[in-house]
Amino acid sequence: MWKRVIIILLVVIKVEVARTQERIIFNEVMYDAPSFAGDTNGEWVELYNTTDNTINISNWVFNDGASDKIIPPGTTITPYGYIVLIERVGTFTAYNYPGTINTVEIGNFSLNDSTDTLTLKNASLNIIDKLEYDKKWGVGTMNSGRTLEKIYPLGSNTDFYWASSKIPYPYGSPGQQNSVYLDIPAIQRVRLLINEIMFSDSHDWVEVYCVDDGNLGKGTQINGFYFDDLDGNKDKVVGTCTIRTGEFLLLHYGIQGQDDTEGINGKINLFTQSKFITSTTDQMIIYNLLDEIIDAVCWANNTPPSYEEKDWNELITAGAWQGEAIDSTKVSAGQSIARNGDTKTKNDWYVASVPTPGLPNNLTSQAADPPQAKVINIINKTFAPQEGKQTTIIYSLSKSAAVSIRIYDIRGRLVKRLIEQEYQIAKEENMVSWDGRDESGEILPIGVYICYVEAVGDGGSSADKVTLILAKRL
Repeated sequence: MWKRVIIILLVVIKVEVARTQERIIFNEVMYDAPSFAGDTNGEWVELYNTTDNTINISNWVFNDGASDKIIPPGTTITPYGYIVLIERVGTFTAYNYPGTINTVEIGNFSLNDSTDTLTLKNASLNIIDKLEYDKKWGVGTMNSGRTLEKIYPLGSNTDFYWASSKIPYPYGSPGQQNSVYLDIPAIQRVRLLINEIMFSDSHDWVEVYCVDDGNLGKGTQINGFYFDDLDGNKDKVVGTCTIRTGEFLLLHYGIQGQDDTEGINGKINLFTQSKFITSTTDQMIIYNLLDEIIDAVCWANNTPPSYEEKDWNELITAGAWQGEAIDSTKVSAGQSIARNGDTKTKNDWYVASVPTPGLPNNLTSQAADPPQAKVINIINKTFAPQEGKQTTIIYSLSKSAAVSIRIYDIRGRLVKRLIEQEYQIAKEENMVSWDGRDESGEILPIGVYICYVEAVGDGGSSADKVTLILAKRL
């Protein structure tokens, strides 16, 4: 009896070792080929060898969701190498990809443009990898020529680890590192803090501050990171999103917008249509794409439900939170909870009467020097808007601050807002242009106008101004 069990266990272990040694994965899929290549004939699938051994994939089986295709004899993949399964060489060369790409013809196959299931089996018919992709993981436009790429080779085949190929790779990146590949060591070094939370029926938001991007200030991609309240609600950072030290990330509820933007003026805006912030008792956690907790915060009213206390205990065990939750009964309508410490306790948080999304929190040192905004140059101080001319104001900013740049007429009336309370990183040269038009887009009359540059931040505010002249057509 025992000998038989041991033999069975040894067989299972041997099979698992074999699968580990043959760790070939689906790495990229051209599921909706551009029209010039043909929607079906131009489709291809890239395999990647995640090991340091050359692997012979002769007579392996690729299934496109409809039928099996046999990989020809003599086909191998070098250590950390790529091979692209194609229908025929003639069609594939129409893409004009640079360099030499390792390809193998496997005959007719067709991929569904919306969703499909791909399976890879070895010669013994053991499943090596299986991918159930969905066009919603990426751009999803017809004949886009944008592939689905895996952002982390050792990740699972879920939407968290797949995304559309990036421009300048309009037709994917076959035979090379994926254009959306993430630097995992840098990702694990990223230090993000949940910095402020707003509770509102229509405009909830969560603000995250980047203490350190783990990449010497050059920025790190955080697509695949996600927010979770441990009650079944998740919101993932999708597309290509890069955050840098000193920048803010804001997850908004109830606002339409782009969901894969780079940081602009020190702030990244993400949007969700699924409300998941509860003002009475809840928690918010941000995870990286390895499902590691980056930061967490917990709040509660007088009678928290038992299932929430269970969630808190899990966070305490994980070292993401300590002690009691923040008292949410002290938060009134229009107020937020904001951070001013990093002990992972309720003592880090206070009630902010004036929320500051995308800006430093209000609790700052009174001794701090205010940011200095100064106009240092003007290109085309005198210009004629009727001729399509514009002026450019170049200004310096001594420290990160909320910047406003407004245009006033000679009577002191506000006629145009060029920038309104945008959080900007300290920089020696910043530029903003004005085409001589007012808020409604109409060209203003000729005359003298005043450009007012203001910076508000830690320690107070400062301002500078300069005159501009609108001239008429000669």
